[in-house]
Amino acid sequence: MVRPQIEPPQIDQINGGTDTFGEKMRPGGRNRNAPEIGVPKMDRDFSGKIMREQVRLAMQQLPASRAAFVAALIVACVLRNVVPHLNLLVWVSMVLSVIIAETAFSHRFYKIAEAPSIGKNWKIIYLILGLFSGSVWGLSAFIIFPAGHPELTSFLVLVIAGVAAAVTVIHSSFSFGPVAWMGPAMIPYAVRCAWEGGEFGYSLGLLILIYFSALFRASIKNSRFIVSGVSLRFENLKLLQEVQEANGSLRQEIAERRLTQETLRESEEKFRLAFRTSPDSITLSRLSDGMYIDINEGFTEIMGYTPDDVIGKTSVELNIWNDPADRERLVAGIHSAGFVDNLEAEFRAKDGRIKTGLMSARVLRINDDDVLLSITRDITERKRAEEERRRLEDRLQRAEKMEALGTLAGGVAHDLNNVLGVVVGYSELLLYDLGEPSSVKSRAEAIMKGGLRAAAIVQDLLTLARRGVSNRKVVNFNNIVLECRNSPEFAGISSYHPNIRIKTDLKANLLNISGSSVHLTKSLINLVSNAAEAMPEGGVITIKTLNRYLDKPVSGYDEVREGDYVVLSVSDTGQGIPARDMKRIFEPFYTKKVMGRSGTGLGLAVVWGTVKDHLGYINVESGEGKGTIFTLYFPVTREEISLEQVSISAAEYMGNGESILIVDDVKEQRELAATMLINLNYNVFSVSSGKEAVEYLKQNAVDLVVLDMIMGPGMDGLDTYAKILEIHTHQRAIIVSGFSETKRVSRARALGAGAYVKKPYVLAELGLGVRKELDRPA
Repeated sequence: MVRPQIEPPQIDQINGGTDTFGEKMRPGGRNRNAPEIGVPKMDRDFSGKIMREQVRLAMQQLPASRAAFVAALIVACVLRNVVPHLNLLVWVSMVLSVIIAETAFSHRFYKIAEAPSIGKNWKIIYLILGLFSGSVWGLSAFIIFPAGHPELTSFLVLVIAGVAAAVTVIHSSFSFGPVAWMGPAMIPYAVRCAWEGGEFGYSLGLLILIYFSALFRASIKNSRFIVSGVSLRFENLKLLQEVQEANGSLRQEIAERRLTQETLRESEEKFRLAFRTSPDSITLSRLSDGMYIDINEGFTEIMGYTPDDVIGKTSVELNIWNDPADRERLVAGIHSAGFVDNLEAEFRAKDGRIKTGLMSARVLRINDDDVLLSITRDITERKRAEEERRRLEDRLQRAEKMEALGTLAGGVAHDLNNVLGVVVGYSELLLYDLGEPSSVKSRAEAIMKGGLRAAAIVQDLLTLARRGVSNRKVVNFNNIVLECRNSPEFAGISSYHPNIRIKTDLKANLLNISGSSVHLTKSLINLVSNAAEAMPEGGVITIKTLNRYLDKPVSGYDEVREGDYVVLSVSDTGQGIPARDMKRIFEPFYTKKVMGRSGTGLGLAVVWGTVKDHLGYINVESGEGKGTIFTLYFPVTREEISLEQVSISAAEYMGNGESILIVDDVKEQRELAATMLINLNYNVFSVSSGKEAVEYLKQNAVDLVVLDMIMGPGMDGLDTYAKILEIHTHQRAIIVSGFSETKRVSRARALGAGAYVKKPYVLAELGLGVRKELDRPA
């Protein structure tokens, strides 16, 4: 008996081919839809897959049933002379229809053979086809049975037996598959033979039943064998899949171990490279005793120690910690948390220099020993830069504060000058008119002196605003010191402080400087007054001058202009300046002296402003109980001191009836200037704004314009003068202001304006300014 062949699983079915279930397999034997880990998918549908395999095997055998048609044709040919031809034709047609149906379903099956839906339904279809085919053969017992011809009957039964044997082999995929055919095919023959009667008929019917029974048992056994083979095939496939998976897992584990080893090797190499080449200091030391195991080049670069100097020793032995408390903080952090991050500490390098570092540390396990890995970044320069930045910020804040206060002081000074101009100017006119000494004249002189003292305070404010240096002259500081020694101010200081002794140490052949003797004198007086106030119990004030060449920055400055300087120092043996006050000593109105007796609270602020205006530098050295030294540096000039005219008579600045236009937005200032110039024999006109001045000069001509630089809303002095020049190209003018000479004053003079006269008005200064401009060659 021939059994259907059960093909063993092929390698391509395991490694990416199509499995026996009609499903694609991935490399490694895994089903495409099967999970990566766990029981394969086929185990969860084992019976269904066996059924599908049975159907597949059965449908593979269907084409073999076409041989039944050949057998039918042979039977028809043998019985043609006994059985009516119509019966033969009908029966052969029925066999052919069965063959056609089986062929159609076979083709349909192979189109969907890979679909998971094949199973029970196709089994039923298969059994129906078998039942239908068996029934057709069973009908032959009644349609073409050769009654009365034993030899032909035996032939026909023999054909049926042969076909039944073939069906047993073909349809054994299912337990009852052969029965579906044999039952309808053989039982009718047994019945018909028995129906014919006789010994031959009964014997042949019995033999048919016995043969049917034998084939039935054989089909059951064969079916079990096929099912067992299919199950075994699945088990083999499963085992192959498991082996493949195990092999894949093993290969993956080997690859992962190799990758891990390679990664570890690369990591060690990277660590070794980072350890050796890092610019930061990296050390390895035993946690138990702190002994260094290894150091990198960064440690050598920063600390100066070589590996031979360090390895085998501890940081305590090397005295690396500048402050032992930093080491204690490190140890405490390691013991409490097992690590330390960003610990700022100071370290002592091999050459003794102190370095600031930012340290982080971790405990590692190396060769069964606890090792401390420390990484320290050198932040010495960063700390220095931060300190420098803070210092610069402090200086900037002080400068901004001084600038703001200076601007405020300058605005106040401008308004005060307008008021003082009236007081000083009219008191001078009173003195001019009174002539002979009298009580009224002495009172007018007192008013004028008071006004001039107030004007001096205004000059302090202007100096603070850095608007007080007007016309520079070549001066010698030795002369200024000597004049101050004989001044009423020094006499007042001595009278207030009888226990103070002032001594001078003046450099012979002291170089000249270019500046304002008024402001320099005021600064020296302020310094001496401060020194006297700092010595309530008495002491010595030393005024010293000398020449010095500067090529390095002075303390408190980032850079200085290299060159020769005249140095003025004023030192005392007093109480000194507390450190908390040092940063504020140059702030306006910051004073601890007795207000009213010692000054206005602007003393050192005026000194600071004067030094700035003269492009110089100032340095202060002081300590509580050690006295104070103020050192001022002024750039020298190679010019010589010119001989100044001692006195000027009024005749030299008297007018000759020239016409003058006064432009000032303050009524009192216009009237005062007009009165002074009328007394000097000038023909005077006045207007209150630049716009009025322009309109006036469109219709009239004057010899000179006295032009206030700062006026209310509208055009200032510069804008007004520019408009006037559009009308009268060569118009003469002088500039007056309560401020010192500014950039706009300089621009006006560049356009052609003459002298600059500062308020408050003094008759001689105003007269000389007007006369000089009128006499200037065209």
